[in-house]
Amino acid sequence: MNAISMAVIFALLVFAAGGVGLELQRRLPESFTTGSSRDTIGAISGLLGLFLALVLGLLIWTSYGVYSTPHESPHFSRDSKKPEFGIPRSV
Repeated sequence: MNAISMAVIFALLVFAAGGVGLELQRRLPESFTTGSSRDTIGAISGLLGLFLALVLGLLIWTSYGVYSTPHESPHFSRDSKKPEFGIPRSV
């Protein structure tokens, strides 16, 4: 499955979820869509957005930290493939 097909599937799922939400809003009683219920739903979606932003920020920060450091093992020297264990080599 390539990236374009995954993007199309994701877009269709988001569009379908929006359609389901619009249909639920139409079918729910008036007391569920006004007043304190609406404020509670807004607060919960704001909190969910905040958590998603924090997770995305931590993911980006971690990937930057992993890929910005050199990928060398501290147990191997630069000029040879033999492991160094702190023992000086004779010249």
